[in-house]
Amino acid sequence: MTKCGNPECTAELKGKRTKWCSPQCRKRCNDVLYYQNHKVDVIRKRTDWWQKNKATATKIHKRSRLRRVYNLSVEEHDQIRTRQNNRCVICTRTFDTTMPPCLDHDHTTGTIRAMLCRDCNRGLGCFHDDPVLLQAALTYLLSHSSQPILP
Repeated sequence: MTKCGNPECTAELKGKRTKWCSPQCRKRCNDVLYYQNHKVDVIRKRTDWWQKNKATATKIHKRSRLRRVYNLSVEEHDQIRTRQNNRCVICTRTFDTTMPPCLDHDHTTGTIRAMLCRDCNRGLGCFHDDPVLLQAALTYLLSHSSQPILP
């Protein structure tokens, strides 16, 4: 048996009259070939569209990233933000355009915990989300808070 004409596909062809295992494989392969042959034009058209439709493009990008990374809809994202009164759960700073929220999540399970400001999210990340390290840092800060660093 022969393989499908799409290099990304490993399916065997059922008949001798076709080069593709399915219409989807044929379209995917043709799309890839078109892109390879017209790459500059495709990129220019995408860039032009993005420039003319920034608001729409930003919404599309946000929606697709939320779905791809967190399996979350924009509505679910907004519900979490509303539930937290538009504030970081650690430092209680208000989110705005200069400080958008970050979705804090468990890197092992992918479970979303809450929305944090960028500083708090980075802080947890620097401690690898490890409560023992965070407790050690807290103990350190409390034990050295009233002592001068230099004599």
